[in-house]
Parts: sequence; structure tokens; C-alpha cells
Amino acid sequence: MHAGIESIDSMDGLVAALQRLRVEAGNPSYGEVAQRIGRMRAARGLPEQVAAPSKSTVYEAFKLGRIRIDAQLVEDIAAALGLVGAEPKAWRDTARRISNSGPLHLPEIDELTELSTNERLIGRAEEIAAVRSALQTSQAVEIVGLPGMGKSALARAAARAVMSDHDEVLWVSLRGHSASTEPVDPQALMRALLDRWEHPYEQGRLSEEVARRLATRRTLLVLDDAGSHAQVAPFIPAAESGSRVIVTTRRPLSLPAALQLGPLRAEDSLALLGAASGEPGAAELVESCGGIPLALEIVVGRMEARPDWSMLDHARTVDQKPHETLDPLLRRMRYSHATLPADLQTALALLAHQPASHGDVEEARWLLGNSDPAEVLRRLATTGLLRLRDDGVWSMHDLVRTYAVTTSHDHVAPSQLATALQRYTTSLIGETASVLRALDVIPLHMLPWIDEVELREVDSTKGQQWLDSHLAAVYSTAAKSAEGRDLVSASRFAALMHYLALVAGDPEAALELQRITRTLAEQQGDRWEQLLALSREGALQVFRLGNASEGLLMLKWSEDLCMSMIDRPGAVRMLASIKNSQAAASTFAGDLAGAERAFRELLPHVQRDDPRLEFPILANLVEVLTRAGKVDDAVEMGLDAVERATAAGYEREMLAIGMNSLDALITNGQLDEAERIGRLSAEVAVKLQHQVQLGFLSNSLCLLALRTDRMDEARAHHAKAWEMAKQTAHRELTAFTVETEARVFLADGDSSAATAAAERAVELASASSDHGRLLSAEELLEELQSQID
Repeated sequence: MHAGIESIDSMDGLVAALQRLRVEAGNPSYGEVAQRIGRMRAARGLPEQVAAPSKSTVYEAFKLGRIRIDAQLVEDIAAALGLVGAEPKAWRDTARRISNSGPLHLPEIDELTELSTNERLIGRAEEIAAVRSALQTSQAVEIVGLPGMGKSALARAAARAVMSDHDEVLWVSLRGHSASTEPVDPQALMRALLDRWEHPYEQGRLSEEVARRLATRRTLLVLDDAGSHAQVAPFIPAAESGSRVIVTTRRPLSLPAALQLGPLRAEDSLALLGAASGEPGAAELVESCGGIPLALEIVVGRMEARPDWSMLDHARTVDQKPHETLDPLLRRMRYSHATLPADLQTALALLAHQPASHGDVEEARWLLGNSDPAEVLRRLATTGLLRLRDDGVWSMHDLVRTYAVTTSHDHVAPSQLATALQRYTTSLIGETASVLRALDVIPLHMLPWIDEVELREVDSTKGQQWLDSHLAAVYSTAAKSAEGRDLVSASRFAALMHYLALVAGDPEAALELQRITRTLAEQQGDRWEQLLALSREGALQVFRLGNASEGLLMLKWSEDLCMSMIDRPGAVRMLASIKNSQAAASTFAGDLAGAERAFRELLPHVQRDDPRLEFPILANLVEVLTRAGKVDDAVEMGLDAVERATAAGYEREMLAIGMNSLDALITNGQLDEAERIGRLSAEVAVKLQHQVQLGFLSNSLCLLALRTDRMDEARAHHAKAWEMAKQTAHRELTAFTVETEARVFLADGDSSAATAAAERAVELASASSDHGRLLSAEELLEELQSQID
């Protein structure tokens, strides 16, 4: 071995050693050295006309002050100057090592064997199978994922899984995202591969020769850490070739097949930590690391260094100081982030403030204030820091979100961020209100601020789909508004969530939002907002949670607070809403007399302050009187109110009174009048596009048709009711429709089907917290079961 070659640590040191070696070899001319190299390469199979390097190329290799050198050329020079055995390769390795610490970074090619790939890999069995499957039908598969997600480990395991299908498996690190070294030049890699294969080539035909070599052998190339499509394109084999390529990358490269590598499953994360499920702190650590293998490995290292700490101690440290504890991972993320253009750094910071785990293009527009958010999302998706589905839904990993939020002050001015968040909040309120309006959930006249937000027309089916996918974002944004002491936004969200929870959604979450908003109003001394939140709390307790007694206490407090502000605009309307909830609570508690009393006490207030408000009160009073058995009074009051509301042009009010009067008329046996009022009400519901009310009316008309043995009409009305129930997903309407279905089955003589439908109606009515509907369904079920017995 030539003395000291392994200790050389600079390019000038290597060149000086070459100069000494040339002197020791008799100082042959540069032309002679070039000819010797040509003869050696020709013996390896290279064409004689291209085998020898030029004299100037050899001369340049002996010049001091150079910053780059061809390691293969150094090996050939060493052999041409008389070194034999392993010595020329030692010179090549030294040249490669020195090059890797300087501006030029020549490719390193390693051959993978069964032994070199026999690493412990936890989980990822499905992903390995997916790569194997992709390689059976595609020439190349890219494994895409965030830094530290385990792309390289997966590629190595997948390569081992298909090793027997190939003549050789070669691993090349392309260093596409290295902060300390330059990416591998694909031209240099092509030369290095052809030299390794001792495949003859001409300088201008590198890609052709690589393709020819890959076509004649079954080679598996693993190209790790690719930074661009251009880095890997020359190495994609032809379709008919037996060779394959696995590429790992942080960003999609549009290769024939792709695997988006996500976080480890919770059980695999626990296994990597060496923790048992249920062990204190284990679940918290798994959540803090977000299923990223590198983060978990960092934590394992910290646990080994601090064995006296409990797992819960480590979990709290990671949660409180992620930038310190997970620094090796965040350094990689920092590099990916630092290479972004300034506009994408700003966009990522703004999008990271999206409250839910995912968003759509419209939500991106709200945050970015950008006329083409889809293009911004597309560009960010190519960086790998953001995922983008074909339908425009985007998401980012929690650690990326945390990093982007904590560094957002470097890229977004505080005023710009505040404007973006307010734009997002205002837009989300408007969109939620639009959807709830389409679903017939909210009475817009009860929201005095509704004219201040932008509403749009929404199809009810699409509205329900939007609600299903955005409910988490609505709740999160509402809570953040309260936490940020934005009482206006918090109150608006609370009102919307109150009406939503009456028919769907999470009543407990809606109730908590009312409490948060009420507390904020109290802190800011806003008694009106305090009243609104408190009355909504009481209504939720009564209508959705079935806590009539607790609800009545809150409503009594609300009534007292409202009466102290009765001269304020809107106070009488508020009092009407409170009294309505009180009457409902009394009804649920079986105190129909108390319910009647509450409504009658309210009538003088509304008749004096806002005569139009009289009609909703009368509608509710008609229902209470009917349930209390005062059917004649209910019919008389209802018909009078219908005529007066119709004459005044109050269509919405006439619809409410007509629906309740219809039930009273049917109960009282006035079927012809019931038919008239039912059809008149249905016409108004169609005109106003009130699908929920139309569904209820269709059920009532179906029952009326059953009473008069008009089965075809009954089925038609019931079909309409089902259509409205499916479109609106309204709980009470669905329960009523299933109960009506049971009655249709019973009229058809199918007791078995009727009983099954009645059981389902009881289940639905119970879930809807509609006590009146539940009582009706239970009575029907009891009747059917007694017939069977």
C-alpha cells in the first residue's frame, strides 16, 4: 500500500501524492499515462477510440488548486503508474472521500446483499408488499414521505424482499436534500455506473448506454433521497426491461408508480418505543412523535440516556420542548422549509393555522386571500410538506404544522396573520350559515347579524356532505375564537352550533361552546351576549339532552335577565324564544298546563311589541292544547291564526300554524278541513323550499289518507316524506317518517313489517330527543305488540 494514502484529507494533498507517484514511476509523460489508461480500459471492453482519456484530462488531474476530480480516473492513473492489487482502489476511495467533503460530490454506489439489508424494521409490512406489487407492473416506484418517515429503511427492506428477482441490487444516495453536500449529478452517476459495469460508452451517449445495460441485465437500482425528476429520469428502465428502480424522495416526482408513506400505526410506534399499550406516557409519546420513525428513534435514544426518567417524563418533555428534543428531525425539516420560495414559506405558515387536520381549496382561499389557491396547494404538494388529494383536500403532518406555526413570525407579519385568520373565521361563519339554511336548520330571523355575512345558495345534499367534513373545523374555530376573546365570532358560532345541535351534531360540544361564550361575555360585561348564550344552554338541555329540570333553571335565569332588558330592541323576540323553551320543558315533564301558561303569559308582550311574533307562539300553543286534549280550543285557535297569517302575508308563520292545526283537525275528526289546511300548507312549504316542513306535512297527509282508506295517496305522500328525510337528514323527520311507514305497513296488513318499523321509530325518536314523537312511536309499538300477543 502506498504510504499515507488513507491519511490525505485535502484535494491538494491528493494531487501532490499523484505527482510524487508519477516521479517514482519514472516521470512518464502525460500522453504516455493517457495511453496506458486507454490500453487498460480497452482490455475491460471499452472501444479503443474512446478508451483513452485526453492528454489534457490527465494533465489537469496533476494540477494543484483544483476543486474537483474524477475518482475513477485517479484509480486508473494509479494503476497506470504501476500500482497493483487493491492499491488503485484505495486511491479511488481517497479521491471519493475528499470529493465528498468538498464542492464536488461524486456518486457512491454500494451493492446490497442479504446481509447488508438484514435490518430490524418494525411495521411497514403492507408498504413493503405495496412496493413489491408495484415493481411487478411498473419499471419504477417512488416512495414519497416527510423527512424521518423511514423512506430509506422501507426501500432497503423492499429491495431485500425482491433481491432474488434480480442479478444485482445497487444503492445510490442522490443527496437531493442534503444541507452539507451538493446533489449527485446524473451525468456523473451514469459514468460511475458504466465504469462499475465496465460497460463501454462514449461521452455523448451516456443515457443510451445506461439504458442498453439495464435492458440486458436484471438490475435493481435504489436511488435514495432524490431531489428532482431530472436526477432519476436517465435511470428509468424501458417497459420491457427486467431492471427496476426504487426511488425515495420528499416530493412527488411523477414516476410510473408511487407510494405515499405515512406515519407508523400506533401499535408499531409502541413497539419501536419498546412500550406496552396502556403504559403511562406511552400514548402521549406516540402522539407527540406523530408516528415518524426518526422522532421515535430520537426518543428511544433519550430514554436510554435517561433510564431514571419515566416514559411520562419523556412524553412531557417532548410535548413542551419539541424543538429541543426532536432537533435532528426538525433540522431535516428546516432544510426542506428553507429551500422554499418566499411566497410558499408564507403560504405554508398561513395554512398551518387551519384549525382542523385537513382543508379544502376554498378554506385555503380564505387563509391565503389568493385568487388561485389551487396552484399554491399544487406547488406546496410538490415540496412534500403538504399532501394534496385529487379532490382538492389538503393536509399536513402535525409536526410540519407545529414547525410552520412556531416559525410563522419569520415569514408572516402579525397584521397579515390576524387578517388571514379573521377572513377565515368570517368566511367559515358565512359558509356554515349557508349550509344550515339549506338544511332548514336555522331561523334566519333569529340571527340579527346574518346580513353582515355573505350567504350563498347551497344544495341540501352537498350541504350535508360539507357539514360532515367540516364540523371539526367549525368547532375548533369557534373554540379558538373564544380563546382569543373574540366575542363577536364566538357568539355567532355558538348560535349556529346551537341550531345545528337541535337536529344533529354533538350537543355536548355545542353546550360547552355556549358556556365558554357566556363566560367570555360575563368577563367583558356584555349582558346581552350573556343572555343569548345562557338561553341557548337552557334550550340544549331541554331539547337535545333531555334535562328538563336543569334546562328550566337556566331558562328562568334567562327570563329574569331578559326582563331586566325588556326595552332593548330584540328583547321581546328573545323572551318569546325563552318562553318557547320553557313550555317545551314543561311539556316534556308532562306539565302541559305549565306549558300552556308559559305561552299565554307571553302573548301580551308579543302582541304589544311585535304582532308578527304572535303567530309562532300561537302555533306552539295549538300543539300544547292538542296534546292536552283541548282539541276544540286548538282547532278554533289554529284556524283563526291561519286565516290571519295568510291575510297578512306571513307565509312562514302560516306554515308553522298550519302544520300544528293539521294534527288538531285530524285528531278532532275534521278530515275535510284537515285536507284543505294540509294542502295549503304544503304549497307554502314548496314555495319557501322548506324541505323539513314539507316532510312533516307529507307524513301528516299520509296519515290523513290512511284514515280515509286512500292507500295510493298515502304511499305517494309517504314517498315524498322519505325523499325529504333523506335529503335533510333531519332526526325528528326521519323518526316521524319511519313511524308513518309502520302505520302504512299496518294498513297493508303486514304486522311483522309494521312492528319492525315501529321498533326502529322508537329507536330514532329516542336518539332525536323528541319526547312527543317518542311517546307516539312507543304507543304504536305497544299496540302492535299487543296484537301479536
